[in-house]
Amino acid sequence: YETMTVSEIESNRSLSAGPYDLSDDEILQKLNKGVVDEIRKMPFDIDKIHRFQIHGAQRVYALSFDRGVYDLIWWDPEHQIYPVEKKHT
Repeated sequence: YETMTVSEIESNRSLSAGPYDLSDDEILQKLNKGVVDEIRKMPFDIDKIHRFQIHGAQRVYALSFDRGVYDLIWWDPEHQIYPVEKKHT
């Protein structure tokens, strides 16, 4: 990530996903309920969340209030915040 531009990271779907629109009911249903509860407790409005793959199932989630500046808020070592079914299994 260190050598990549924001555009390169955001366009690489294997590294990043999102931003997830938190006003979308389908997204909220897929997110871990504990995470949704934590988001609702935050003292500011959050309308989008970003996901970055670190290695294998490991992910970090971040908020972005300014383009290209991310505040990491969750470490997800086992891909449990936004679990997805594996393809072709």
